[in-house]
Amino acid sequence: MAKFEYDVDYRKLYPNVTISDEVLAVLKESDQKRKYCEYDLKVEKAPRKNKNDSADKLTELVPSREDSLDRLMEIEKQFASGEDIEADVVKKIMIEKIMLCVEQLSSDEKSLIIALFFQQKSEVELAAELGINQSSISRRKDKVLAKLKKLVKI
Repeated sequence: MAKFEYDVDYRKLYPNVTISDEVLAVLKESDQKRKYCEYDLKVEKAPRKNKNDSADKLTELVPSREDSLDRLMEIEKQFASGEDIEADVVKKIMIEKIMLCVEQLSSDEKSLIIALFFQQKSEVELAAELGINQSSISRRKDKVLAKLKKLVKI
């Protein structure tokens, strides 16, 4: 993105026109506003309140809705993956419903589900922790999942 140039000498630009100091001040102010709108907003800069402030006191801005694709690619801004918003909402609703159903399980069933699905322990690891064989963990898991399925459908 090219740097915006706004320091225009209007007296040199228009030598045959008499420009008053007031008109010159208005032109300079409008150039600064244009620079702010066309460049500073897009590179997320805001003017300092006091000209004596250091450059690190610039206000950070949220990127403009009119941000350029080139600038976003320069800063390696990631875009949405293109997933369907409706699918995301349905997924979140289902997760909430499942979590409510998990809360309705007994403490043993809940601890089994938490260990296997949230802590991502294998059936073998959990069986070793509890001192039982893996096939009983598998059977318990199947029973709890069937119970969860019924609870979710209600």
